Amino acid sequence: MDVAGHVFARREGASARTGGGRARGERGWDWHAWQLLVACVPAAMSYACVMYIDKNYVPVYVNEMEARERAREAKIMETTAPADARRDEEATRLRARLAELEASVREVGARMASLEQPKPSEDAKTASEGEKSRTTA
Repeated sequence: MDVAGHVFARREGASARTGGGRARGERGWDWHAWQLLVACVPAAMSYACVMYIDKNYVPVYVNEMEARERAREAKIMETTAPADARRDEEATRLRARLAELEASVREVGARMASLEQPKPSEDAKTASEGEKSRTTA
């Protein structure tokens, strides 16, 4: 006989008081149903509390966390905005300075190129003077 059959079976010749030889008496399906209900109540109450918290408090918590995150990001932007503006201003100044330096380098390069190229009239004068000095000597 299986366990459930043994628990629910009523023994013949046993009085209702003794439960067929068992010391505590016979326990019927109603007793077992009640015990099952009593055993499930703590789990059901826990589940109900969790669902209540999830429904009522989690959205509030999520909203608070999002507000904190937005405030943190705003504070970061507030503190980094002047630095970004300063960096942009400095980059603009540096670009202008670089353009000035490039222009002066080009100007110096043009001057040096003009100095390196001999002028035809000067070469002719120096050559003719050299020839005159050779012929006179």
